[in-house]
Amino acid sequence: MSINEPKITVVIPSHNHEMWIKDCLDSVISDTYTNKQIAVVDDGSSDNSANKIFNLISSSKEFVSNSIHGIEGIYLDSGVKIRFVSTTDSVGPSAARNIGMKLFYEDTDLFSFIDSDDMHISGKLKETTQKMMDNYGYVGVVYCDYINFFTENKIIQEEYKEPFCKDRLLNECIIPCHSLVAKYAIDETGFFDEEMRVAEDYDLWIRISKKFVCYHVPKKLAVVRRGPHNSDHTVDKNIWGKNWQRIREKIKNDQ
Repeated sequence: MSINEPKITVVIPSHNHEMWIKDCLDSVISDTYTNKQIAVVDDGSSDNSANKIFNLISSSKEFVSNSIHGIEGIYLDSGVKIRFVSTTDSVGPSAARNIGMKLFYEDTDLFSFIDSDDMHISGKLKETTQKMMDNYGYVGVVYCDYINFFTENKIIQEEYKEPFCKDRLLNECIIPCHSLVAKYAIDETGFFDEEMRVAEDYDLWIRISKKFVCYHVPKKLAVVRRGPHNSDHTVDKNIWGKNWQRIREKIKNDQ
């Protein structure tokens, strides 16, 4: 691993975001950090997402990684390597992210997550990676502020997160899903809990915080689309309740 420029795998789970996936990918490519690669997992989309992603990959060929079959190549003419997997049925965001990590697991130092309807602001990878490497082995997650973009009324809202506090994290998810995670933290705490349909990132942050510090970069480095397509609108409230209860039980059992 290069301490100056570690290898980052940007993991992008995608489900029915045909209209936004190219914006997401372009924003990752435009990010000034160079030592990166992209893993995209189309999670059983019913729109044309999978074909759209496939058509953005040049010099494509089949690959197998950790028993996962997919397509790899270069994203357009960017020179950035991309691996793409499309599942027949929806496996959920946890499993999709886990598949994405496994696509490059032996050839990466850090994982950066971004949902396919969201975007990087250029500098996100460089800023978050610098803080990770300044505290290598001590910090497990680096997160940042971001901009909310409401798709229905086009309103923009700035979202400022708070500095990390483990006690606060146990009461509220103060870390967004589009965060940078050290591979060594995944090695220690495991992947996303695939039994969780929502709040799966919160569960992972709690597990990582037991062994590592999380670090907040007070800069707006991502754009998050908000609207009726988000899981807080599309996922049944009973499922939300079940997943939150699962987290609370995990916290209680660890005390």
